[in-house]
Amino acid sequence: MLKQFQNFLLLMLLLLPLTSSAAGIGIYMVNVMNERELEGDQAFGYSPGMGLSFDTNLGKNKVFGYRLNFEYYRASGTDIPTYYNYNGVLRPNREVDVSKNVFSIVNNINFGMYRSEHLRIWLGVSIGIQNIDYTSDNKVSSDPNDLYYDENYYNSLNLEIGPVVGLNYNINESTSLGVDLSYGVLNFGTTSAKARVYAFWRFGETFVQKKPTLVIDQPKEEKQRDFESKLNYLKSLREKEIITEDEYQEKRQEVIKSLKL
Repeated sequence: MLKQFQNFLLLMLLLLPLTSSAAGIGIYMVNVMNERELEGDQAFGYSPGMGLSFDTNLGKNKVFGYRLNFEYYRASGTDIPTYYNYNGVLRPNREVDVSKNVFSIVNNINFGMYRSEHLRIWLGVSIGIQNIDYTSDNKVSSDPNDLYYDENYYNSLNLEIGPVVGLNYNINESTSLGVDLSYGVLNFGTTSAKARVYAFWRFGETFVQKKPTLVIDQPKEEKQRDFESKLNYLKSLREKEIITEDEYQEKRQEVIKSLKL
């Protein structure tokens, strides 16, 4: 267990450089509302926890955002494990109380669906790496000769992936509150629903309203000079009898319309 937890801490240290681009840092409460095996008898109920969060886009007027969470929670539940002896004979099953300590690194890649100075609503994908230490509250025997010897409680590193939706409410330039809801599948075998409530300290970001592109009208003096130049050119063509008087008048009207004089 100690070696795997050390590896987990090393992974956290490797990810810390990503926080250099963060626009906010905060703390949060996580609530695991339901965690259950897709095919099996293991289930965990309501499990609270806490974490530290870094976010690159709490209130910018940009679509892309990235949130990095480091969190811990302890979950308690029940399981009906299957027992076999060394000859492969099935032993009687019984329900046992189980618990686990979960240390997670959660990456939220999100896209702003609605953005304003005070509110950002986003949708994305959550990718988590979990270091899980399974234990048994009723101390199942570790003696292989015991009827209920259980070798299924262990420490493991797991992957969790699924959709996430959230919102940030920016109170002012330095404070932001947030909430998100996620649903994930752990190692394609366990489903999990989580809710998180955040309090952020913002720094180095502002909401910049995109200004419409202005079409600057040509100054009247420039239009006048352009008109006179074209008109003089038409006059020279008429004097040289390159164009007739009627053609001159027709083209003169076209020039006037094009310059909107």
